[in-house]
Amino acid sequence: MGYKAMHVSLAAMRVTMKAFWDYAVDLGSRGAAAEIEFQQRLAGHAMSGFHEFAGFSKIRALEGRYLPADEFTTRYEKSQGK
Repeated sequence: MGYKAMHVSLAAMRVTMKAFWDYAVDLGSRGAAAEIEFQQRLAGHAMSGFHEFAGFSKIRALEGRYLPADEFTTRYEKSQGK
């Protein structure tokens, strides 16, 4: 087609919309089995760990470095992000 550039954000949105639609339809028809199967397919995938993808470990390391120790401890003592 001769394209040398592509607007990726629109493509990413369309891919996301299709994936969500397909998942929602599957969930509506098969219920919890659709979610269980999705989790199994997601295991080991590059996008399986949202917290890692979002960079939370790097943020936590920065907080550990710059926040006062008591504030850092309080922030994470009841957190899932331990």
